[in-house]
Amino acid sequence: MSKIICIYPDDVTTRSLNNIPYFLNKNFHSIFHCFKVKPNDKSHDDCLKRVQSGSEEFVIFLGHGQSNKLFGAISRNTDIITTDFSSQYKSDNFINKGNIEVFKGKNVFCLSCYSNEYLGKWAYENGANSFIGFGNIPTDWEDSYEKTFLSKKDFYLHRRLITEIVLNSLLIAINEKYNMGQLVSLIKILTNNYIFELIKGNRTHKWVIDNLYSFKKNIKLFGDSIIRLID
Repeated sequence: MSKIICIYPDDVTTRSLNNIPYFLNKNFHSIFHCFKVKPNDKSHDDCLKRVQSGSEEFVIFLGHGQSNKLFGAISRNTDIITTDFSSQYKSDNFINKGNIEVFKGKNVFCLSCYSNEYLGKWAYENGANSFIGFGNIPTDWEDSYEKTFLSKKDFYLHRRLITEIVLNSLLIAINEKYNMGQLVSLIKILTNNYIFELIKGNRTHKWVIDNLYSFKKNIKLFGDSIIRLID
């Protein structure tokens, strides 16, 4: 019986996070399930039903979002040049205030932009045991304003480090039976380690360092900080 569920909407711009569910499954196969949400309504409905009625205590969300909602799957015509978007699927209002109760009784780790604002508050008010949210996390180079002044190499370095920090933190926290507050502290410690290594390096990665600092600074925990991720 799984104790951890990962909600991972299909989107080419978040495939850099693939290592997180891959290695969690590899290390905790008997208690871990990844729900890969496909670009259709049924898959989204099935995912919500599974989260709400399932036995999982710890919910991980990996995807895009805003302060008041989480996005679902999106299909993109990346292999052809087209102006016809009618055949594409996009779920930009997957989880919101109206259905946030799917997290009732769960511990939630929400790796999504601005989930540290309304979503965490609403989740806790609607019965979630605890909720970890984040601030802005740039992951999509094509849609980022950073590409006007930043090298693609630094952008991808930042994205890779975020993935490593989150993955390593989750691996340790689950294995050592950490509580939610300890998980937050661990993420901050590992982020500090990466910042220190970048500062020590010969090359300057100011944007990467600044954004890693913002990443750890903007983590917010709603609810019970001493409840374990899983029993």
